[in-house]
Amino acid sequence: MLDLTNSTSVAALAPGDITLFRFPVAEGTDDPKTKVRPCLVFDRRTFGGDEFIDLAYGATSRSRANAGYELHVTRRHDIDAAGLNSATRFICARRVLVHPHHPGFRLPEGRDPFVGRISPDLMRRLQDLQCKVRQALIEGWRSRPKLTVLDTPSNR
Repeated sequence: MLDLTNSTSVAALAPGDITLFRFPVAEGTDDPKTKVRPCLVFDRRTFGGDEFIDLAYGATSRSRANAGYELHVTRRHDIDAAGLNSATRFICARRVLVHPHHPGFRLPEGRDPFVGRISPDLMRRLQDLQCKVRQALIEGWRSRPKLTVLDTPSNR
């Protein structure tokens, strides 16, 4: 399992990995009451020489909110491979961009945040979503996804 307390392990997280992260997140807080949720590593980004992880949080609700930018993990073998307990919908319309040392990766009892990886079929869906998000940003779609930056190297 990955140990996200050192930069070598964080470098191993890649798009398609499922990791645990504490949500909801408020800038500048380390509230232990936040809920640990499975998150999909949507993408990796480099800004000014620093690496950031683009996360889409997972939910078990069947809501239609944020429809169109979702990745559903529903088949039993996909759920098991991803390290999930039940069917999960990853909300790619509302993502967070975090530094690898963000406190949201620190879990109770020193649990390992890495839990699994999506299947090749779901990886193709993720790649389609990545293209759709880029197109929405380039073309200025009204319903474009929201990306919130939570932690920057200057405030680590």
